[in-house]
Formats: sequence, C-alpha cells, structure tokens
Amino acid sequence: MVEPNIHALPKKLDGLCTLAPLEAALASADVLVMLVDHNQFKAVSGDSVTQAFIVDSKGVWR
Repeated sequence: MVEPNIHALPKKLDGLCTLAPLEAALASADVLVMLVDHNQFKAVSGDSVTQAFIVDSKGVWR
C-alpha cells in the first residue's frame, strides 16, 4: 500500500498489508488500484504504469 501522507499504518492493519514507497510499489506491483488522486500519484507518468491490471477510479492514468 502506498499512502504518502502517513509514515506508519495503524496497528489494526498489522499483517494485512505493508506500507511501501511509491517507486518500490510501482516496480513490484502486478495490480494497481488508484483510489485517491494525491499529487504524488498524479506526477507518475501514464507511460511508466505498465501493469496489466489497473483500476483508476480518479482517471489519472487514462
């Protein structure tokens, strides 16, 4: 999970997911799900998003 506005996930998410830097997540993800259009996400070029499965609920990478 990438969330640029926090430094740690809440304890209730321990073991369910991990917080990752944007670049690392883009490099290793098989699926991308865009749920919020933070400026850091909007700055990612659509050409660099190469995953086969993308859910972009904000239309940033269309």
